[in-house]
Amino acid sequence: MISKETQHQLSIDAAKLIKNSLGKGPKDVQVNVFNNKITFILSETLTPLEDQVLRKTHNTELIVTLRKELTMCLLDDWRTLFRLYNLEVTSVEGDVDVNQNQGILVFTVISA
Repeated sequence: MISKETQHQLSIDAAKLIKNSLGKGPKDVQVNVFNNKITFILSETLTPLEDQVLRKTHNTELIVTLRKELTMCLLDDWRTLFRLYNLEVTSVEGDVDVNQNQGILVFTVISA
């Protein structure tokens, strides 16, 4: 079981990871743990560039595809973060709601 304090620190670390990688972090990160799943709910997650592309093209699929690719590109960084908590990532899924400017990442983890 992951403590509330650890969940809070994970939310801070996740926001830093995203900000350092994309140039802008989410406004808020909520962390929920259920069994071996750790879920990050990200609010106001779109970067200024993504927001501009969305407003000009209305191409939500482009932004969703880009976010999925970015998630996979950052997987090694996420793995490194989870190792700090003695956890290993076995899978990850993510999605973004561009209209609500929210994202979700769900990691399946095991103890290291």
